Amino acid sequence: MITVRIVSTPEDGPFAALLSEHLLRFHSDLRVSYVGHDDMLLRAFQDPQMTKTQPFTGTKIPKNDGLIAMVVISLNWTNSILLSPNQRIRSELSALLASNDPNILVLPVLVQNTPMPKHGDLPPDLQPLAEVQALPLRPIPSWGGDLERFDMRIREFREAVKHLPHARGNYTPFKIVSVVPAILMVSLNGLFVIGHVDPSVVDKGSVSYVLLLTLGFCAYTSTIVIWLTATIIALSTRRYWWALVVGMAPPVSLLLIVAIPLLEQLPGRLSSLSQTTLFLLQIVALLILPIVFGQVLPPHRRKPGYL
Repeated sequence: MITVRIVSTPEDGPFAALLSEHLLRFHSDLRVSYVGHDDMLLRAFQDPQMTKTQPFTGTKIPKNDGLIAMVVISLNWTNSILLSPNQRIRSELSALLASNDPNILVLPVLVQNTPMPKHGDLPPDLQPLAEVQALPLRPIPSWGGDLERFDMRIREFREAVKHLPHARGNYTPFKIVSVVPAILMVSLNGLFVIGHVDPSVVDKGSVSYVLLLTLGFCAYTSTIVIWLTATIIALSTRRYWWALVVGMAPPVSLLLIVAIPLLEQLPGRLSSLSQTTLFLLQIVALLILPIVFGQVLPPHRRKPGYL
């Protein structure tokens, strides 16, 4: 469900009341609340559906919900918002602008033919507001057309919230599957070490042999699939450095296997150290690197106030 929070100074209470009346009358599916330091809005417009809300503290909005913060801006707003009695309203607006949550739409509402405040006219914590697209709310004869634009913006935001999981990019399946090759490799080596299974003497018709063969095939196949998938994701999301590292590290590490005969010719400790290093590089390239890439994948973000 979409929640509308009307952020208004007491001086702009009558405009906020008119706006809330329209929202409650024509958008019965919305939750409408207001942000202010007193009950002026409720006195201006008595409606049991409209309630005073708790301060916004930066908590993320549930992914199936959305929040539209309508900021009523009048001619004296840039001065009024700085006054001490309006600090709660300023804090609320500052938290909304800094939230960077795509489920939040900050929508300035310009009344009294007020121009949008410029970047330099606002304190640092409110300067992002100057980058947000505003909507005017003008008297008759423009009133009806302005309200239609409000309704259209609400519908657009509702649809945007509905499609946000797809728009962000859901990498959770990849993050989970990226650990599968490592788990299979650990299981395979666990049979050798803990189970004392010797692949050179195990009976080919035994359960142990079938289990070893199955684990080995799954580990090999899943490693290739994860490598290709990670490379495609990195390229499609324009993470080109990751694409280069994730795409090239596994084949390069495998090509280094040809250096093993040369490493065996080195003096004892140096040969063991070199081979161990090569083995660890292969573990990192084939197993660890895809996991790290999956965990650092962030969701796509949009600036607050933009659909």
